[in-house]
Amino acid sequence: MKLKSVMGGACLAVAVVSGSAGRVMGEPPAPSAARSEAELDSLVRGFGGDKSVTRPGREAIMGFSTPTTIKEIAVKGGQRVKKGDLLVRGDDGEQVAIWKYTKLQAETDLPVQKALKTKELAELEWTKHQEMQKSGAGSPQEYDRARLTYESAVIDLDTAKLQQEQQVSALERADSLVERFRLRAPFDGVVDIVLYDEGHNVNEQDKVVKVVDVGVLWMDVPVPTQQTVQLGSKVGDPAWVLTEVPGGVRILSGKVIEVAPTGDSASRTRRVRVEISNADGSVIAGEPAWVRLSEPTAEWKARQQAMAGR
Repeated sequence: MKLKSVMGGACLAVAVVSGSAGRVMGEPPAPSAARSEAELDSLVRGFGGDKSVTRPGREAIMGFSTPTTIKEIAVKGGQRVKKGDLLVRGDDGEQVAIWKYTKLQAETDLPVQKALKTKELAELEWTKHQEMQKSGAGSPQEYDRARLTYESAVIDLDTAKLQQEQQVSALERADSLVERFRLRAPFDGVVDIVLYDEGHNVNEQDKVVKVVDVGVLWMDVPVPTQQTVQLGSKVGDPAWVLTEVPGGVRILSGKVIEVAPTGDSASRTRRVRVEISNADGSVIAGEPAWVRLSEPTAEWKARQQAMAGR
């Protein structure tokens, strides 16, 4: 059964789910259909609340930070991904080549080993000339030459160690340059859409892929400012959410996670962000919802139960 509600200028499809048999009531004959639709419309209106739209608790719309050509698309819309998974790869061939070369330079210690051996040899020569000078043999010039050769070898060794550290830093930079051509999942979630195909040229303004986490949904609700003051609305307060799910309408438990410190002077409302759990994925992000910051009345609950039991 479909019902158009004019509440908030939006349309909400409503079906009553039987509380006893767990079934959706079938379409009644035409005469009673009008009465049933009127009752359902009254039920939705009676719930009250402020209209909002469900949206993913987290979403990321990503693009490359530099112009490139898309070389690989590793995912598709609707695919679940883990944080760090590759989504889309740009033309990273040149950067990968630089990375490989830098990696070889950073991982080898041959220059350090060579400088170390040169220093050991120079140290032996200088030690020999020190002993010769003590015994009165050898010339001062030869002694000074051996000393300077040793001191230069020490400097060369320190320089080789410094250069190796610089290569390690260069490798880190090469890593980051390669990653500029790779779009990875920023969190566990689902790929919503990939906007381009392989071979497409994109620049830094183009959005390429969108990832969302719909395990938790948010609603930014424009609540009358006076109401938030009267209720003393604060983070952690409960909320009640009326939304459409396949097969009917559900009332979901939510909680307040943000209360804006300012209000809108034109609408005399204040933004309150409400969160609901959606682990089973039964609520589709982007659908309208009505949110209350106070519990529905006992009369409304009784009417809902009575209609569901028919």
